[in-house]
Amino acid sequence: KGHTDRGLPVPDTSVDVVTLLAVFEHIKERESLVREIFRVLRDRGLAILTVPQPIVDNILNILIRFRIADGMSAEEHHRFDPGLVIPIFVQHGFFLIKHARFQLRLNNLFVFQKRNPSPAG
Repeated sequence: KGHTDRGLPVPDTSVDVVTLLAVFEHIKERESLVREIFRVLRDRGLAILTVPQPIVDNILNILIRFRIADGMSAEEHHRFDPGLVIPIFVQHGFFLIKHARFQLRLNNLFVFQKRNPSPAG
């Protein structure tokens, strides 16, 4: 089994862990991405991601305005609601292992595990 032309150049069920650190909020086709993560992960594989709280956009804009931060893509966050992460992953065959807030509760850590489709798993 291989990948599609639009997917990752990785065979099906060949990866143990996928990490998305401050990436998910920038993706427009989130459901397609989650399906692709499910495809490449082995049974019981992990998807680990961080997603900032929407207020971080305001903080970044202030830091950019005062030239304290540069090169940030705050406009790509689309004020993404981290509350949508769990339903998107669960809908596509994952279960939540951990959700925690960190960095003054401005950031979210999510750890999902791919469900084993077999009854023995």
